[in-house]
Amino acid sequence: MRRYVVRRLLLLVPVLVGVSIIIFMVLHLSPGDPAEIMLGSQATQEDLARLRAELGLTEPLPVQYLRWLGHVLQGDLGRSIWTKRPVLGEVLGRFRATLLLTGSALLLSTAGGILLGIASATRRNSFLDRVSAVVSLFGASMASGTPSCRS
Repeated sequence: MRRYVVRRLLLLVPVLVGVSIIIFMVLHLSPGDPAEIMLGSQATQEDLARLRAELGLTEPLPVQYLRWLGHVLQGDLGRSIWTKRPVLGEVLGRFRATLLLTGSALLLSTAGGILLGIASATRRNSFLDRVSAVVSLFGASMASGTPSCRS
Protein backbone atom coordinates (compact mmCIF):
# COMPACT_ATOMS: atom_id res chain seq x y z
CA MET A 1 0.00 0.00 0.00
CA ARG A 2 2.79 2.41 0.92
CA ARG A 3 4.58 1.68 -2.36
CA TYR A 4 1.40 2.42 -4.28
CA VAL A 5 0.96 5.79 -2.54
CA VAL A 6 4.61 6.75 -3.13
CA ARG A 7 4.35 5.76 -6.79
CA ARG A 8 1.18 7.84 -7.22
CA LEU A 9 2.78 10.83 -5.53
CA LEU A 10 5.82 10.55 -7.80
CA LEU A 11 3.56 10.38 -10.86
CA LEU A 12 1.82 13.52 -9.64
CA VAL A 13 4.93 15.64 -10.33
CA PRO A 14 5.07 15.19 -14.13
CA VAL A 15 1.29 15.52 -14.36
CA LEU A 16 1.36 18.85 -12.49
CA VAL A 17 4.25 20.10 -14.63
CA GLY A 18 2.40 19.09 -17.80
CA VAL A 19 -0.83 20.74 -16.67
CA SER A 20 1.04 23.92 -15.72
CA ILE A 21 2.68 24.06 -19.15
CA ILE A 22 -0.69 23.60 -20.86
CA ILE A 23 -2.28 26.32 -18.72
CA PHE A 24 0.61 28.70 -19.41
CA MET A 25 0.41 28.06 -23.14
CA VAL A 26 -3.36 28.56 -23.22
CA LEU A 27 -2.93 31.86 -21.38
CA HIS A 28 -0.08 32.87 -23.66
CA LEU A 29 -1.77 31.88 -26.91
CA SER A 30 -5.13 33.47 -26.11
CA PRO A 31 -6.15 36.08 -28.68
CA GLY A 32 -5.23 39.70 -28.15
CA ASP A 33 -2.23 41.51 -26.77
CA PRO A 34 -2.45 41.88 -22.98
CA ALA A 35 -0.70 45.26 -23.12
CA GLU A 36 -3.14 46.56 -25.72
CA ILE A 37 -6.10 45.22 -23.75
CA MET A 38 -4.85 46.90 -20.59
CA LEU A 39 -3.99 50.25 -22.18
CA GLY A 40 -6.70 50.36 -24.82
CA SER A 41 -6.54 50.81 -28.56
CA GLN A 42 -5.52 54.49 -28.26
CA ALA A 43 -2.18 53.67 -26.56
CA THR A 44 1.02 54.70 -28.27
CA GLN A 45 3.60 52.18 -29.43
CA GLU A 46 6.02 53.45 -26.77
CA ASP A 47 3.47 52.86 -24.00
CA LEU A 48 2.74 49.37 -25.33
CA ALA A 49 6.45 48.52 -25.52
CA ARG A 50 7.02 49.83 -21.97
CA LEU A 51 4.11 47.79 -20.55
CA ARG A 52 5.20 44.65 -22.42
CA ALA A 53 8.65 45.04 -20.89
CA GLU A 54 7.17 45.60 -17.41
CA LEU A 55 5.01 42.50 -17.76
CA GLY A 56 7.97 40.46 -19.02
CA LEU A 57 6.30 39.72 -22.35
CA THR A 58 9.51 40.52 -24.23
CA GLU A 59 11.40 37.67 -22.50
CA PRO A 60 11.72 34.21 -24.10
CA LEU A 61 8.85 31.80 -23.36
CA PRO A 62 10.86 29.54 -20.99
CA VAL A 63 11.81 32.58 -18.89
CA GLN A 64 8.19 33.78 -18.88
CA TYR A 65 7.02 30.29 -17.85
CA LEU A 66 9.49 30.00 -14.97
CA ARG A 67 8.60 33.50 -13.72
CA TRP A 68 4.86 32.68 -14.01
CA LEU A 69 5.33 29.34 -12.23
CA GLY A 70 7.21 31.04 -9.40
CA HIS A 71 4.37 33.50 -8.91
CA VAL A 72 1.75 30.72 -9.02
CA LEU A 73 3.66 28.68 -6.41
CA GLN A 74 3.61 31.76 -4.15
CA GLY A 75 -0.17 32.09 -4.58
CA ASP A 76 0.07 35.11 -6.88
CA LEU A 77 -2.20 34.44 -9.85
CA GLY A 78 -1.81 37.98 -11.15
CA ARG A 79 -4.34 40.73 -11.59
CA SER A 80 -7.51 40.61 -13.63
CA ILE A 81 -7.26 42.62 -16.82
CA TRP A 82 -10.87 43.78 -16.51
CA THR A 83 -11.43 44.29 -12.77
CA LYS A 84 -7.79 45.16 -11.89
CA ARG A 85 -8.15 43.07 -8.70
CA PRO A 86 -6.04 40.03 -7.72
CA VAL A 87 -7.24 36.88 -9.48
CA LEU A 88 -6.86 34.73 -6.35
CA GLY A 89 -9.36 36.95 -4.52
CA GLU A 90 -11.77 36.67 -7.44
CA VAL A 91 -11.48 32.87 -7.43
CA LEU A 92 -11.90 32.59 -3.67
CA GLY A 93 -14.89 34.93 -3.81
CA ARG A 94 -16.66 32.47 -6.09
CA PHE A 95 -15.49 29.35 -4.26
CA ARG A 96 -18.43 29.36 -1.83
CA ALA A 97 -20.95 29.31 -4.68
CA THR A 98 -19.02 26.48 -6.34
CA LEU A 99 -19.07 24.43 -3.14
CA LEU A 100 -22.80 25.06 -2.73
CA LEU A 101 -23.51 23.99 -6.31
CA THR A 102 -21.30 20.89 -6.03
CA GLY A 103 -22.79 19.86 -2.69
CA SER A 104 -26.34 20.33 -3.96
CA ALA A 105 -25.63 18.26 -7.06
CA LEU A 106 -24.06 15.50 -4.97
CA LEU A 107 -26.97 15.45 -2.53
CA LEU A 108 -29.63 15.42 -5.26
CA SER A 109 -27.88 12.77 -7.35
CA THR A 110 -27.32 10.53 -4.31
CA ALA A 111 -30.92 10.84 -3.16
CA GLY A 112 -32.22 10.29 -6.68
CA GLY A 113 -29.97 7.28 -7.19
CA ILE A 114 -31.06 5.67 -3.93
CA LEU A 115 -34.75 6.23 -4.67
CA LEU A 116 -34.37 4.91 -8.23
CA GLY A 117 -32.42 1.90 -6.94
CA ILE A 118 -35.12 1.06 -4.40
CA ALA A 119 -37.87 1.47 -7.00
CA SER A 120 -35.98 -0.73 -9.48
CA ALA A 121 -35.31 -3.39 -6.85
CA THR A 122 -38.97 -3.59 -5.84
CA ARG A 123 -40.16 -3.81 -9.48
CA ARG A 124 -37.68 -6.21 -11.05
CA ASN A 125 -37.68 -6.49 -14.85
CA SER A 126 -40.15 -3.63 -15.18
CA PHE A 127 -39.78 -0.77 -17.64
CA LEU A 128 -38.37 1.41 -14.83
CA ASP A 129 -35.81 -1.26 -13.91
CA ARG A 130 -34.63 -1.65 -17.50
CA VAL A 131 -34.43 2.09 -18.18
CA SER A 132 -32.55 2.75 -14.94
CA ALA A 133 -30.12 -0.09 -15.76
CA VAL A 134 -29.42 1.39 -19.22
CA VAL A 135 -28.99 4.90 -17.82
CA SER A 136 -26.71 3.59 -15.05
CA LEU A 137 -24.61 1.65 -17.55
CA PHE A 138 -24.35 4.73 -19.76
CA GLY A 139 -23.30 6.88 -16.78
CA ALA A 140 -20.73 4.36 -15.59
CA SER A 141 -19.28 4.05 -19.09
CA MET A 142 -18.64 7.77 -19.50
CA ALA A 143 -15.14 9.07 -18.93
CA SER A 144 -14.93 10.84 -15.59
CA GLY A 145 -11.95 13.03 -16.45
CA THR A 146 -9.75 11.43 -13.80
CA PRO A 147 -7.14 8.78 -14.46
CA SER A 148 -8.03 5.25 -13.48
CA CYS A 149 -6.54 3.72 -10.37
CA ARG A 150 -4.90 0.78 -12.09
CA SER A 151 -1.72 -0.43 -10.46
